[in-house]
Amino acid sequence: MLYRLATDDTKAAERFAKALKQSGRNVSARRDGFYAPPKAAAALRTAFPDAWVFSEEDARSCTRAYAWLGWLAITPPSCRNGTLVVPLDTQWPFAGWPNRTIARMDAVGAKIIVIAREDEHGRPVGIDLPEQLPEVPGSFNGFLLVDDIWTIGPTLHPDLDQRSYEESVVQDEVLERRRRLRGHEQ
Repeated sequence: MLYRLATDDTKAAERFAKALKQSGRNVSARRDGFYAPPKAAAALRTAFPDAWVFSEEDARSCTRAYAWLGWLAITPPSCRNGTLVVPLDTQWPFAGWPNRTIARMDAVGAKIIVIAREDEHGRPVGIDLPEQLPEVPGSFNGFLLVDDIWTIGPTLHPDLDQRSYEESVVQDEVLERRRRLRGHEQ
């Protein structure tokens, strides 16, 4: 599970950490992660020292540095135990993508997240169309940022699809609208 905290309020992050601990959830054993603004990320690192915690700034630092230095077979220091974000619409800047990049990030304890794209503000946008899944390399073993699990979950596991016929019809209409808005008419 990757938790995203939208606020940079240290107290809110501490309350969230306390609630997770009280629930009995072992975030380290479950390999949970936290994506939060810098102050909140610092509070979560204190609460869960063994957990994967990163801020947008942390991920941007590793991602930009690797896009430049990876071509020289250098893994930047900012990627050590860091987070690399690879957008599906711009995979080419990442030297050795996917296999060599994965090996380099594994060697420094970094996690990789594949996203669909960045929005106009440079923030990650998750996968929300079934046709985006084949763009993820078959050897990729990291994390996918998914914005619409209602669509992507049944695409990955049709045998677990419990939607009613009516829900499926509505979902198909939503997907067609989404495709038209993006200019991807099928």
